[in-house]
Amino acid sequence: MPSVKFVLPLLLTACALMAIYPPAVPCAGEEQALSFFNMGVQAHKGGQLDRAILFYTKAIQARPGDATFYANRGGVWKEKGLLDQALADYNKALTLDPTFAVAFHNRGSTWKARGNLDLAMADYTRAIQLRPEMGAFYNSRGKLYAAMGDAARANKDYAQAKALAGK
Repeated sequence: MPSVKFVLPLLLTACALMAIYPPAVPCAGEEQALSFFNMGVQAHKGGQLDRAILFYTKAIQARPGDATFYANRGGVWKEKGLLDQALADYNKALTLDPTFAVAFHNRGSTWKARGNLDLAMADYTRAIQLRPEMGAFYNSRGKLYAAMGDAARANKDYAQAKALAGK
């Protein structure tokens, strides 16, 4: 049996090389994270919100650096009405990926649900800056403008959403 002095440096070297040159085929942990994530998606689609949270949490534990896992779990928290947990997950997703437009949009809708309209506006606008081709983002911001009494800006965003839908 090889000694720890011999095996440990080999393992460390292998781990370092995998960080530099990731394998073409996902590692077991990667596959497990994706499996948990996909089970979370299916549970969410089926209305099984607690199961979806469980599976998304397991995906996060298996691959904690994936912003999508946090954003999806945030969506389930929001659907359950647990807005603080939703915001925490969206914040984590945006820390991991500050260009994640959908997370900005969804965090904006959570701010809106909490009545923080200025923060919602900032997030909707950032989402549009990052992904100007997304008509849904304009539609959400248009609804917010309307709720804030700014019909002119609301109509402008609705028109942009409609124009993008026709493409």
